[in-house]
Amino acid sequence: MACSYKQTKAGFRRSVACFVIGLVTGLLYAPKSGKETRKEIAKRINDTQNSATKAFKKSQDKAAKNLDEVRDRVNKLNEKTGEAYKKEKKRKYKTS
Repeated sequence: MACSYKQTKAGFRRSVACFVIGLVTGLLYAPKSGKETRKEIAKRINDTQNSATKAFKKSQDKAAKNLDEVRDRVNKLNEKTGEAYKKEKKRKYKTS
C-alpha cells in the first residue's frame, strides 16, 4: 500500500522531532566534555545524512525501475492497439 504525500510528510516530521528530542536529551545527560560531545554530534549528523542519502538513492533507483516497467507496458499496449486497429481497418475495407 502506498503512502500518501501527507502521510510521508507527517512521518518525516515525526522522525525529525524524535531525532531532536533524543539529541537534546543526550546532551543534557551526557557525561562527556563539550569537545567530545561536539564530535559525537557531528558524527551522528554525518551518519544521519549518509543514511538519508542512501535511502533517497534507493528510492530513486526503485522509481526509475518502476518507470521503466510502466514504459514497457505502455509500449506493449500501444503495439497491441495498433495491431488491432490495423486488423479492424482491413476488415472494414473488405466488407465495404
